[in-house]
Amino acid sequence: MSFKFHRPSKKTTKILIVVVLFLFLLSCVIGFGLNIGKGVKSDPNDYVVAVYDNENIMFSDLRKSAEKIIPNLGGVQITEENKYQLFQMALQNCVMDREIEKEIEARDISVRRIEVREALQKVKASYPSEKAFDEFLERSGKSEGDIKDELKEQLLRQHLQENIAGNITVTDAEAEQFYNQAKAQYFTTPDGVQILIAVFKDKATADAMKQDLTNGGAWDATLAKYQANLLTANKEEQKSIMPLSDIKGDFAFVKDLKDNEVSAVRSGPNNSFFIIKKITTVTKRTAPFAEVKVQIVNAIKNQKSMMAVNKYFGEKLKDVKVDIKDKKLFMPAQKAQPAPAAQKAPRTNKKAK
Repeated sequence: MSFKFHRPSKKTTKILIVVVLFLFLLSCVIGFGLNIGKGVKSDPNDYVVAVYDNENIMFSDLRKSAEKIIPNLGGVQITEENKYQLFQMALQNCVMDREIEKEIEARDISVRRIEVREALQKVKASYPSEKAFDEFLERSGKSEGDIKDELKEQLLRQHLQENIAGNITVTDAEAEQFYNQAKAQYFTTPDGVQILIAVFKDKATADAMKQDLTNGGAWDATLAKYQANLLTANKEEQKSIMPLSDIKGDFAFVKDLKDNEVSAVRSGPNNSFFIIKKITTVTKRTAPFAEVKVQIVNAIKNQKSMMAVNKYFGEKLKDVKVDIKDKKLFMPAQKAQPAPAAQKAPRTNKKAK
């Protein structure tokens, strides 16, 4: 059982566009390697793996860069045989980080405090509750100040991207071409049921929320009331669509719900409990071009901007020299050669005397 449903909000639509447009730019210079290049001085086992521009690149830098690449590999498993390729990509990003830092300084690019505050609020709003955000901080071992620092770094890079790319235009023909190619996959919602879902740590809280909703409580206000034991949920503006093809098995009960009815409390994965509120039944729909044009234009602008940055740094680093100190990290592992088979002594035919 899982809780992954189709959510055709404008925010999700934009994300989907970005994903499909930027898949081939996963190793682009913008957005990779936050906080790379500092080294972990407190680790006695840390050591220099390469030197670039008279600065050491530590193994800890390489590891952190690699950790940011792995989630974007599309499920590719890292093995002893291909690990060197991951380290090669990580080293490229470490070098790129150094160049980006120098470029930001040379162009005198800065970020206003209000930009960081607004970005932090967007991050917090992506969690179902403030407590859920605090739990994320605890799990990750980060403070809110750490998140602010990372957001500031992202904004600096975003401003650098805009500064390098300059004024970019997108024609209606370009936008319509992308829409026609992608509408079936990204702008079409299936036949299904529009729902809201809330998942809790314990059954008592789920029961209490169901009772409040049954008595006429508003969804978002009730979520806020029980956020202390809330694991995940979608808000009113984030209604999901459960395709009819998925309304079976553990979720077969959804087809019997009436509009605006709240389900009984159900057991979920990992000892969780959830309720579903059915909003209405929906039919298959493809969003018209006019409805998604703004998102498409912005996504194509971002793509062109990233390509301009990629080209700029590609030329800048065409003949870059990196002094590799630990070459074995960036080379294929040597396969052990099988031992030669032992030669048998020639057989002799002795005649009986």
